[in-house]
Amino acid sequence: MPGRGRGRRPVLGRGRGTLRTESDRKSFYGRDTGGTRARPTGHRARAPALSPPARPPYEGTHPVNAHAPASSATSRTPSAAPAPAPGTVPPRDLPGERGEFLRSMAEQRANLLITVRDLDDEQAARRTTVSDLTLGGLLRHVTQGERAWIRILADGEGRAPEGMFDMDQYRMREEDTLAALVADYEAAARVTEETVAGLPGLDVTVPLPHSPWGPPETVHWSARRILLHIVRETAQHAGHADMIREALDGSSTTDRMVPPGSAA
Repeated sequence: MPGRGRGRRPVLGRGRGTLRTESDRKSFYGRDTGGTRARPTGHRARAPALSPPARPPYEGTHPVNAHAPASSATSRTPSAAPAPAPGTVPPRDLPGERGEFLRSMAEQRANLLITVRDLDDEQAARRTTVSDLTLGGLLRHVTQGERAWIRILADGEGRAPEGMFDMDQYRMREEDTLAALVADYEAAARVTEETVAGLPGLDVTVPLPHSPWGPPETVHWSARRILLHIVRETAQHAGHADMIREALDGSSTTDRMVPPGSAA
């Protein structure tokens, strides 16, 4: 159970917290020490509380911090090991939060791409529910959405990337092919991985562009929140795509997760 035993005094005569002498007992309970509660031999002291940094962590090491206000400083300094040199570790194998995000994002992308497996262009563009959404249109939207958010994070200037609020992005156009849409999605994924691998950490903050439905004041998000937003968006639309595909031919993502040719 988390926190079990926290704050309990060690039992005299037992275990690592044994108070071996009368002097130890006096010291532990604050006597003969000016009221300071010393720890007996073998007792692990709690780590001291971390103080808020005077400036945002990583300031000056990544371009996005040049645009973060002083009030955006986080309350603790990350203690993770220094980031590996660029190019020395595949992005998805990075330690810590960055690698966890990239692996989670890769899983969500894979689930989404299962829904367009073995389809032709006509099927990808076909409406199968009362909604106007199609598999090709969803794939185009998640590609543009991921690309836009990563551009906001990389630029750090609070400008809306071109086409970010264009509602046409939900439609598979006449000139689109499913193969080209998949290739474009994979290209956007590579840019995401390169950008995340280049971040010194996920506490960096950037201003968001103003949107028709957002507040009038400028809002700042951390890299962590932006990346979580991308994961949420991808997972949500992977669910939409699964329903559209099942209405198309009865296939579902769960049924098709087993790789082709597998005996499982």
